[in-house]
Amino acid sequence: MENNGEDKMVEMSFNEKDRNIKRRVVEKRSGDNEIAKEEEEESKESSIEEIFSTKEVPPWQKQVTLRALVVSFVLSILFTFIVMKLNLTTGIIPSLNVSAGLLGFFFVKTWTKFLEKFGMLRQPFTRQENTVIQTCVVASSGIAFSGGFGSYLFGMSDVVAKQSSETTNAHDIKNPALGWMLGFIFVVSFLGLFSVVPLRKIMIIDFKLIYPSGTATAHLINSFHTPQGAKLAKKQVRTLGKFFSFSFIWGFFQWFFTAGDGCGFVNFPTFGLKAYENRFYFDFSATYVGVGMICPHLINISLLVGAILSWGIMWPLIDARKGSWYSADLSPSSLHGIQGYRVFIAIAMILGDGLYNFLKVLTRTLLGLYHQLHKKDTVLPVSGRSSPEDPPSLSYDDEIRTQLFLKDQIPAWLAIAGYVTIGIISAAILPQIFPQLRWYYVVVMYIIAPPLAFCNAYGCGLTDWSLASTYGKLAIFIIGAWAGASHGGVIAGLAACGVMMNIVSTASDLMQDFKTGYMTLASPRSMFLSQIIGTAMGCVISPCVFWLFYKAFNGLGVPGSEYPAPYALVYRNMSILGVQGFSALPKHCLTLCYVFFIAAIVINGIRDAVGKKRASYIPIPMAMAIPFYLGSYFAIDMCVGSLILFVWQKVNKAKAEAFGPAVASGLICGDGIWTLPSSILALADGRTWIGDVNSTFFPLEQSQNRVSITNSPVPESPFVAELPYATARFSLSPFTYVFPLTSGQKFIRLYFYPASYPNFNRSQALFSVKAGPFTLLHNFNASLTADFDLDPRGTISREFCVNIGVGERLNITFTPSPSDSNSFPFLGQPQQPFVIDNKTALEMVYRVNVGGRFISPTEDTYTGMFRTWSLDGTYLTKIQHSVLPINTSIQLSFTMIPEYSAPQDVYQTAWTMGINKVINKSYNLTWEFPVDSQFIYLVRLHFCEFQTGINEFGDRVFLIFIADLTAEEEADVMIWSGGKKGVPLYRDYAVMMVGNEGEKKMNLSISLEANPNDWKTKYSDAILNGIEIFKLSDFNGNLAGTNPNRRPLIPLQSTKSNDNRTSIIAVVGGVVSSFTVLLILGLLIFRFRRAKRVKESGSSYGTKSTKTCRSTLSCRYFSLAEIKAATKNFDKVSIIGVGGFGDVYRGFIDGGATPVAIKRLKPGSQQGAHEFKTEIEILSQLRHHHLVSLIGFCNDDKGMILVYDYMACGTLCGHLYNTDKPPLPWIIHMVEQHEMSLAEWAPHCYRNGKLDQIVDPYLKGEITPECLKKFGEIAVNCLHDNGTQRPSMNDVVWGLELALQLQESAEKDVLQPQGEKSFDNKESDGLMSSMSEFSEIMNPQGR
Repeated sequence: MENNGEDKMVEMSFNEKDRNIKRRVVEKRSGDNEIAKEEEEESKESSIEEIFSTKEVPPWQKQVTLRALVVSFVLSILFTFIVMKLNLTTGIIPSLNVSAGLLGFFFVKTWTKFLEKFGMLRQPFTRQENTVIQTCVVASSGIAFSGGFGSYLFGMSDVVAKQSSETTNAHDIKNPALGWMLGFIFVVSFLGLFSVVPLRKIMIIDFKLIYPSGTATAHLINSFHTPQGAKLAKKQVRTLGKFFSFSFIWGFFQWFFTAGDGCGFVNFPTFGLKAYENRFYFDFSATYVGVGMICPHLINISLLVGAILSWGIMWPLIDARKGSWYSADLSPSSLHGIQGYRVFIAIAMILGDGLYNFLKVLTRTLLGLYHQLHKKDTVLPVSGRSSPEDPPSLSYDDEIRTQLFLKDQIPAWLAIAGYVTIGIISAAILPQIFPQLRWYYVVVMYIIAPPLAFCNAYGCGLTDWSLASTYGKLAIFIIGAWAGASHGGVIAGLAACGVMMNIVSTASDLMQDFKTGYMTLASPRSMFLSQIIGTAMGCVISPCVFWLFYKAFNGLGVPGSEYPAPYALVYRNMSILGVQGFSALPKHCLTLCYVFFIAAIVINGIRDAVGKKRASYIPIPMAMAIPFYLGSYFAIDMCVGSLILFVWQKVNKAKAEAFGPAVASGLICGDGIWTLPSSILALADGRTWIGDVNSTFFPLEQSQNRVSITNSPVPESPFVAELPYATARFSLSPFTYVFPLTSGQKFIRLYFYPASYPNFNRSQALFSVKAGPFTLLHNFNASLTADFDLDPRGTISREFCVNIGVGERLNITFTPSPSDSNSFPFLGQPQQPFVIDNKTALEMVYRVNVGGRFISPTEDTYTGMFRTWSLDGTYLTKIQHSVLPINTSIQLSFTMIPEYSAPQDVYQTAWTMGINKVINKSYNLTWEFPVDSQFIYLVRLHFCEFQTGINEFGDRVFLIFIADLTAEEEADVMIWSGGKKGVPLYRDYAVMMVGNEGEKKMNLSISLEANPNDWKTKYSDAILNGIEIFKLSDFNGNLAGTNPNRRPLIPLQSTKSNDNRTSIIAVVGGVVSSFTVLLILGLLIFRFRRAKRVKESGSSYGTKSTKTCRSTLSCRYFSLAEIKAATKNFDKVSIIGVGGFGDVYRGFIDGGATPVAIKRLKPGSQQGAHEFKTEIEILSQLRHHHLVSLIGFCNDDKGMILVYDYMACGTLCGHLYNTDKPPLPWIIHMVEQHEMSLAEWAPHCYRNGKLDQIVDPYLKGEITPECLKKFGEIAVNCLHDNGTQRPSMNDVVWGLELALQLQESAEKDVLQPQGEKSFDNKESDGLMSSMSEFSEIMNPQGR
């Protein structure tokens, strides 16, 4: 069952008194004082099992019923939404056992009463069935926490990585994707269930461990099924329903009256604006008021104390040292600034508290285990084996429970086989999902996991503390450090955390369930099966619910947003600390971390030393740490809930204890389930889409329109919005939309989803689009463009602006390209155009929120423009030590431009260069955007000054370059804004992009340069808030560019196809794991029911995924299978050339139509990926009829293969030397045969001592013999066929310098001292470094 320990209560370490508070809420349940007395008297007269003695206990097969599973599935969805919301807001997750038990009882009781009324009831509702529901629901919703969606798993994403303390590499990021998340959760979640199954008898019967949460849940379920309890349960359910409805309606009210950030009832300055700035306010959250009613009072007070200590005292004091302890220009979210103190001090307290309680619980576990073994004085009984000694005496309840608990056995061999089988599958699949997590890391974890799972399960039975997250943190540090920073240690550590956490957590949860089943007479088999079913449900529901949050709420994971996911950043920075150390912490932060780490240990020690009574007045460090990072708003909500319960207990204690959990559960469930419609509303952007079927905009009077058809993609993707992508129109002939509009400028947006459609070839769909006289698209291929854009959803849109004259209509015509009879357009539904004041046709190419977050169309509704503003990280090429300031205090004033020009968020963030004048003058802050050549582009740059210190004209004056042309020599935003801060504005520039003949794409660069003249500016800095780039139509009204070349390209980062393969492998792994679990269950059922035979099934494994990489260059990518087919599996007969790099094969591609030369690097070569990539970069840009052209490459399975044009007539060398081929007429033969090749003649002369014969006659007598000999030695060594025997560039340069010194010393007859003359050439070094080719040179740098 769900634990309320460190793992389930945001790692809060409750003491025994705290636990007793919670247990009294569950165990002492009464509607009023009279009922309480009756139950107390009744408990004295008879035992629990005597009350149920007249009711037959159903066999384990009938305990797991269809209705129980249906109810479990519905409640699992409900509670997963609740847990996910809590997980992504604060991470505080209370026990939901009361809610699950009450709602499970209510649903099934209602179901059975309905069937009984119609005489259809076949099986009454039993407490065993209630226990199955409870187990399934808590196991399923628990995945939302242990799956790491708010911690380690989401901590891998780039959203969190951008907030972390260190520079992030590509191998340290893995963005969420539903496929690999499903696979990962399936692979790791079942293993823990098999790790402690053989020890259930030891824990429950022999050691008689309490398992407080399991025991409390059993009391709760037992009470439901007594006459008095059933009556009370009805009242409690009614109360829960009332507050559920209130909470749900309140959630809607808050959503409806929220006009934006900081406006509405979500962020209300309850205690004044100054307190609001420091996050002290009541946000009217029904969820956290309910959580406060469930949590012990001490937890809530500890949270408030931590909030006051941090946001009330520490952070204002540290903020006052801004500029001394950290840079004043840093963004509030930068971990190099005040955010670093918040995050790392919180981490220090969490680690200190976790370490103390880990040692404490481990000590108690080992001591308890020692005493148990000492008392037994024999070998521990395992699984179904009986104890050597029978217990001296058992109560009636224990006798009945023990008898039934031992009746249905789960053999140890089944558990061991299940653990080993799933472990092998997991070790094979996890490295495919996370290449940084090596298979042997996984094997080591799986070897040590069972003892840790046992320790955690035993400790949980004693104290109710689950230390699963602590074990997960240990895995972060150990595996992360083992992997190392250069091998993706950050991701490896986070993934290892998930593996360990899931094993240890599910093991203790299973033992809690066995305890509950023991006390409700539910069979261990039904408990085990319920846990497996619930876990399987959770493995599907939790990733899907998280994916809904991820797609619906664009600010997910961003500090200050509705769902900041605080523990994602905490876990990621733990991983960074384990891998990279403390180098990036701000000044004095490490010292403060040490202080609070020690303080957490000392406070816990004092709490244990002073006794339970006094300890109830001492705050808990773990709880204190949470608001250090988040703020105090939720702590105030929880204290309000705690205060409500406290007053209620004073007025009527019996009612408060009986109905308090129901009220709290109703508040939590209502607000939690409101998340579902709110997320759907977030996905629905409020636009009205009009279908074109029977529409006046698509007149069927036009004959060509009538022949077009509509269709839906196959298969339909659940991750692509239904509108406007659910349907598309197809036609083999032109068709036209007609829009009657007023005159003026109009926006047109076209939406495409080039998925697979029946009877159409997506790769051959070429078409053109015209709007009146303007050509918007020409021979456009949507699938090619979508693949090039690498959008994981596969959808694209194009936006245009055209002018409509008076009395004209807007006609949009789609025309298939005549070159392909099977071409067709992919068209969603054209959006109603918007009106703006512009007189030219243009296409929006880029719209970027510089330095800020992604802004979706749903967040641009205030302007009515529904625009998408992208992140700028993809285009930012030169950044150095730039900073990201954020405006949190200055109100924007739109006095210079219309308010619809851009969302306010664009002007609240920016990129600046920082405060270091020297560094700022050493580089330009630069963005580069690939655009079509041969067009004029309108570049709109958005500015808004809001930084401290920028107040007057001349404070910040900088230069702007666009496409390497000077746009502004003295850009001063303060002058442009009239000397006012917080005034948004934009500046427009036009630039013509003319490329070379045949060049499809060019990079349009935007650069900001700090003013080199100090007298012109106070600060050597620059600022930019947003970028928009529009393509202007040419003189023919054409806006259409050429289609991009195909992806994938050069190998450095994983491509979309690789992501898809990883997702497929992950899903296959999950399916195989699930199949294995089901197979084991089948064997269990076969063994004990002996009803059917289970057919053996085989498992198929996906092929190993390969890595590819991408680049901005155009080059065809070949799979290894294509290369093998072209060369007949590298048949030696196909070899046409041999060199130091390897062999060259003749092959055929494109179904044998095209001959090619295929160069394959041999394994022993010293060449690497850098040289391979460089040769592709160079040769893919060289196209000349006298040069051999590079066609493509392959790098599957870490191989390096290049594909060139095949020269049918052979090489020039083949026509010149040792050949019977006729001489080439354009070659003039003027030298002897053996002198034709300098590369062959020179070594011959060198070996025969006749090197002077190859010297030019004009130089004879000028070169000294020593110098000439050295030159010859260098040349001959460089001509070795085997590249490994050639000298490095360092050796070559050194030899040439020596030869030069020999020549000079001979001329002057005096040897020049070493070091007096330098031959170092930095320009050459840089050139050689950047132009190093695919050769055997290992170190191209000179001295």
